[in-house]
Amino acid sequence: MAIITRPKTDSSHWYTLEGKPMHTVPTADGKDTRPTNVRDARKLHLAPSVTNVLGVLAKEQLATWKVNQAILCSLVNPKGQQEPEDSYCKRISSMSMEQVFDAAALGSSIHAGIEMFLKDGSEPEEQIAPYVKPVTDWILSKSLKVHACEKILVDAKYG
Repeated sequence: MAIITRPKTDSSHWYTLEGKPMHTVPTADGKDTRPTNVRDARKLHLAPSVTNVLGVLAKEQLATWKVNQAILCSLVNPKGQQEPEDSYCKRISSMSMEQVFDAAALGSSIHAGIEMFLKDGSEPEEQIAPYVKPVTDWILSKSLKVHACEKILVDAKYG
């Protein structure tokens, strides 16, 4: 049985000490680019994004949710009679990760919807409006003034 999984994507963001994004670097042959990794960052003296730094912290609730997704997935997708246990585990793991990918995509859409509102007052798309509107309504109710979205801040001493 073939198990199809999504390729793991690296969403690390790196910056020069002048604040220039360096999310990708040239490939060895120079014909393309690839995501910047820790080795590149060390060699090029790059600073990590806040998300990179926070990524090393344990996220206990997220880990518990992921385990629960796998358990729920196994309950509704029983092991086949002739299916080896290792294949079954891989299948359930892959299926349960779909929920994780979908949740991450939703979070990114919500983030983008809020950012677009802050930049130009755009109304959110219908599917994310229930998540975005409470935030935008709160911002409007407080008469907050946005000075920047996704502002890059670096410090030569601390990164």
